[in-house]
Amino acid sequence: MKILFCNIAWMKFYNGISEDDAPYYGGEYIKKSKDGTESVNFRDYNGKCYGFFEFKGNIDLKKYFEETKADQSFIENVLVVWVAANIKNETRIVGWYKNATVYQEVQAIESYFFP
Repeated sequence: MKILFCNIAWMKFYNGISEDDAPYYGGEYIKKSKDGTESVNFRDYNGKCYGFFEFKGNIDLKKYFEETKADQSFIENVLVVWVAANIKNETRIVGWYKNATVYQEVQAIESYFFP
């Protein structure tokens, strides 16, 4: 089984930022902007969820998934486990995607982020 653990900011629902739900404990960008793309990681978009986690540059798929070919730009059927640290600095599983596709480069779906 292919598994990828992704560390993201802490939120209640990850369905967009609101007065009652904003990202916390997610690094310097979250501290400064009070925003984070992971804030919509569990928002339904045409029956799917599209997740984001901060990764400097592109993901080296070969490093995390040995069966990846050198020219492969994505890998399918991955269990993505989302983890975040709470106010007590305790890391918790906040959700997961089964049978996910993980891309080497960031994929943008503009209408997903700005309905």
